[in-house]
Amino acid sequence: MNTPDVFKRVEYKYLLSPQQFDSLTESLADKIRPDEFGRSTISSLYYDTRQFAMINRSLEKPVYKEKLRIRAYGTPEDGDPVYVELKKKFRGVVYKRRVPLTANAAYAFMGGVSYRSAALAFPLADAALQDGCFLPRRIQIAEEISQCCKRWEMPRPAMMVCVEREAYRCISAHDLRITFDIMPRWRTDDLFFSAEQAGRLLYPDGKVIMEIKCTDAYPFWLIEELDKHGVYPQPNSKYGLSYQEYHHLSRTLPRRRSHAVPEARIAAFAG
Repeated sequence: MNTPDVFKRVEYKYLLSPQQFDSLTESLADKIRPDEFGRSTISSLYYDTRQFAMINRSLEKPVYKEKLRIRAYGTPEDGDPVYVELKKKFRGVVYKRRVPLTANAAYAFMGGVSYRSAALAFPLADAALQDGCFLPRRIQIAEEISQCCKRWEMPRPAMMVCVEREAYRCISAHDLRITFDIMPRWRTDDLFFSAEQAGRLLYPDGKVIMEIKCTDAYPFWLIEELDKHGVYPQPNSKYGLSYQEYHHLSRTLPRRRSHAVPEARIAAFAG
């Protein structure tokens, strides 16, 4: 899968009821088409300090904030790429920089092994993608990620956040992308991509997170559709909300899983 290394865009988030999700996607059917990702399970392994200092800082809504994660599309097999990402937000604009590595290489790199050594020790199966690991721009991005790790004193794997995502592009405006994150869920154990179906549902009532990603103003028809369906922007950090729920539960309940997503529901979505 060929994906960009660098992103710069504005992202707006919305929280939809199941009814709003159904009616809005039906109304938009002739305006959008599935993008190259289409439907997929996305798993994001967030790195943070033992005190969750990075997400606590982010929740304070500073002018600048950053997150570190490894992201996988589906369940990666040996040799498949995952993406080590540094996500920054400054004055409302999102900047994302990432490098592709195998899961084992990503774990090693984020654990303190040099980027080059990790990429060589656990190579990607795709020879062209593996060669691309050593391009100057990727070496530069890896150095930025390493410096971020040092600033936060080598954060550790902290939380896995998974969603079933439907991703679309606008037919008339290629730089406008809309994603719907269904069944967002989180866990703080089994922090491996092989357990992607597990987790505690963030919204047991079935709410869906919609993100609109763009580099320009919304087209007028999209503004009309959002207004017609009563859909308005609402800050929504999946990691932030999951952390807040985890923090609350860890203080009030014995550690356990609840609202686990049955494997059959994932299979039904994928089908």
